[in-house]
Amino acid sequence: MGYAFDGTAKTVTLTSGTTVLDLIDMHSRWKDWVRAGNAAVLPAFRAVGGDIPAIPLYLFLLNGWNIVPQAADHTLRVISGVFEREGGGDPFIDPAGSYKIRINREAPGIAIGYSTVGGSSYTLEQIAQAVGNRIVEGPLSADGVARLLLSVLTGKVTGAGSGTEVFRDLSDSKARVTVTVDSVGNRSGVTLDAE
Repeated sequence: MGYAFDGTAKTVTLTSGTTVLDLIDMHSRWKDWVRAGNAAVLPAFRAVGGDIPAIPLYLFLLNGWNIVPQAADHTLRVISGVFEREGGGDPFIDPAGSYKIRINREAPGIAIGYSTVGGSSYTLEQIAQAVGNRIVEGPLSADGVARLLLSVLTGKVTGAGSGTEVFRDLSDSKARVTVTVDSVGNRSGVTLDAE
């Protein structure tokens, strides 16, 4: 497996006999080529991941660069990561001549491990309660915000147009939001009961 880098044509040509494109290897050879006196050329790649075993390499082709498969009928296997052109489009162009080339991109699997040993697990009810108790703003929890919104949007209202408007909970058992307004509806005071 080999590569011919051409900074003027912005091509990476896979050498004769190359039927497997190992993205990690190509990216490493690119870095070697840049260090060998080609640092002035616009970068061909941007890499994300690949440095931690559980996170595969995502290799993006940049700046008008293209990958040219070998000039022969073959299937090219792309391994060791995910390969795309930044902004979309095909990162491969055909070599000169008339060849049947198929590209087989083998997507890497991602392993995510977890352990249930040594810790306590939470019930769905405990998780829901923790989410509801999460502070959204100031002293208001997510459940409290939901109570206030529900009363203003669907609860009974008393005092509309009087200067003091009261929005009640759905069961009409308590005032959730009390608002003092002027003659054009500007709020000058708000009292909340989110519990």
